[in-house]
Formats: sequence, structure tokens, C-alpha cells
Amino acid sequence: QDLSTAYSNFGEVQKSKYFDLQSTGVKYKQRLIQHLAHLDPVQKPVDAKAEIIRQASGRNLVIINEAHHLPQTRKLTIELLETMRSMGFEYLALEALKTDSLVNPADTNNLTYPEPVSGILLRTAVKLGYKLVSYEAKYTSENRDLDQANTIWSKTFAKDPAAKVLVHCGYSHLSENMN
Repeated sequence: QDLSTAYSNFGEVQKSKYFDLQSTGVKYKQRLIQHLAHLDPVQKPVDAKAEIIRQASGRNLVIINEAHHLPQTRKLTIELLETMRSMGFEYLALEALKTDSLVNPADTNNLTYPEPVSGILLRTAVKLGYKLVSYEAKYTSENRDLDQANTIWSKTFAKDPAAKVLVHCGYSHLSENMN
């Protein structure tokens, strides 16, 4: 995964995809087949941005997923930021963010994945007035997702029960199934 992410940071998308499949290919294909088996064959594709905005109405927490090694997967979150802010979302929790505050929004050194699209995401959020929330677990543990959820909770809802939080996470961290 690290090599795949490094290639993506240099704009080498094809090499990034190649190394990602080398490290996760079989496991990913198995998960995808299991997921697709549960889909209703009559379902029609919908516009993701419009559907997320529709479903975000009346909610205090929305979680968006990315693939760390594919910068283009951050584009949807960038496109959602302005509308979500107008809906009252004031916190943006980013797994790849190292600290909650920025001295210089143009400095991508505060990001685990310091590539241009991450920088655009960060600068757009700051410009729109989002409060940034870093939540990566300090120590990797078997309870990493729970540790991350607790960090988001303590920095947002624990201080402001009416908070509206947009979480941008990677891979399967949005899964409700902890297995």
C-alpha cells in the first residue's frame, strides 16, 4: 500500500493501481464479489453527489470514503464541501490530517498524503470555514477504528452535541461491520 500511495503522490496513477492490486488484489476482488452479490440487480445508478446531499439532510454525521492511493477519489469530497457547509456542517475530520490547526493552508506537510488533490481539499475546507479535525490513531492497534471514532467524538460531539461533522476516511474505515 505504501508503494502504491507513493506512486500516486508523484502522479503515476497506473503504477499506483498496479502496486495496489499486487498488495490487495485477491482480497479486494473477494470483497467486491461478496458486495456485488448483495446488490439488487434492478437498482439504477444515481448521481453520488446529489444522493449524499439528499441523505445528509437532517443528519449530524456524514462519512465519505477514499482510496488513499488514488487522489481522484478525493474529488467527490471537494465537490461536496460547499453544499455541506451551507447545510450547517462545520467540522471536517480527515484521517490523513496530522494536526487540527494549520499555520499555512498551502503547506501540505500537515497531510499524510502530501499530493496536490489533498492540498486542494484542505485549502477549500479552510477557505469555507471548516474546523479541521485530525483523528488518526496515534498507535496502530486492533481497535484502530474504535480509537479513531472516539477521537472524532471527543473533538466534536462531546463538546457540541448538535455538531455537524463530515468525515473523510480511507478504505474500509467507514464500515459498520468491525470484522
